[in-house]
Amino acid sequence: MTSGRYPRILAEEIFKRRIFWNKALKSLCEQNACEFDLSFERGGVLKDRLDSLQQKIKDTWLANTKNNALASQDRIYRLLDHSVRSLDLTAKSQKASMFVLGWVCRARGDLLQLNGRPHSSDDGDGLSQACSLCNSGEKENMMHFLADCQVLGEFRMANFGSSRLSHEMVLSIMNGLNWLPLAKFCSAAWAYRSELVSHFNWDRS
Repeated sequence: MTSGRYPRILAEEIFKRRIFWNKALKSLCEQNACEFDLSFERGGVLKDRLDSLQQKIKDTWLANTKNNALASQDRIYRLLDHSVRSLDLTAKSQKASMFVLGWVCRARGDLLQLNGRPHSSDDGDGLSQACSLCNSGEKENMMHFLADCQVLGEFRMANFGSSRLSHEMVLSIMNGLNWLPLAKFCSAAWAYRSELVSHFNWDRS
């Protein structure tokens, strides 16, 4: 862009005065340990700096997100093997069907809308976290759903050969031991749970 163009003049004034987006860029560089040396006179350097900043922001966000997940004492995710990649959207082919990978992602990510999901709280929303299906009074989290709930025993028997699973076995399955039975169990058990909850319209309060 030539020096006489209005956008160029405006951008250079913002750079000189260290205001608006220039101030925000400087702050981002400081937060992510990037060199703040931006100039319109060196277009290639400017692009490299911005690309580097973008990558640093991405890396920082991923690291913070993972740390937050691992810091929770109530999530199955912190117990899993994090080198396992259940779904890679950049891969030319996947090692399992999208049906299997979809359920594995939900299970490993603790994404089912169970009563005891990580962001719910007895004190916070006034709703019980106890299992909606069995009368054990146990918290209905992902481990309870996959391993312990007695009402879902027949689905475990059909897919895993046992009506209950040890927590160690659940983690092995989630880490890739055998994902097809896991997906089939989750699909059938979740549909059954949804049907019962909808039919009886349980009140969690």
